[in-house]
Amino acid sequence: MIANIASIILAIVSIGLSLYFFGVSYKANKETTQISGEIKNSTTKLEALFDRLYTDTFNMLKKQNDAMQRHIFKNLGDEDESTINNSDIELTVISIIVRNRKITFDTLCNQIKNTSKEKIEEIVIQQQNKGSIDYDGDLITFKNQSTSSSQS
Repeated sequence: MIANIASIILAIVSIGLSLYFFGVSYKANKETTQISGEIKNSTTKLEALFDRLYTDTFNMLKKQNDAMQRHIFKNLGDEDESTINNSDIELTVISIIVRNRKITFDTLCNQIKNTSKEKIEEIVIQQQNKGSIDYDGDLITFKNQSTSSSQS
């Protein structure tokens, strides 16, 4: 009789434990699924950021290469001086902004000689539209890519 009672108690305890472990594993499974979804979203954001950086970097390298070739081979007759200057000015503006991280528009204009403020502002607004900088009319801030990906 005692053995029967003990076996019934053990059966009830084992059923209770199996239900407890089932609940814990179900909760862990839901959390794992949620974390997996978050990782997928983060990966998608990183891929989009990488694609944008990849495109911007190669465009910038192409422009820099073209500018260097124009300086080396001055007698290229198919391109005018304004195209050369625009490319050089754009690269100069971008490099100053990246180097300083934060800079006022007036300071930027003072560092770039022989260029109108309108042309510099046009380049700054183009970069703002691409999403690589923030510009509020006075302060220009380079967007750190790790910051912009965590804000997305």
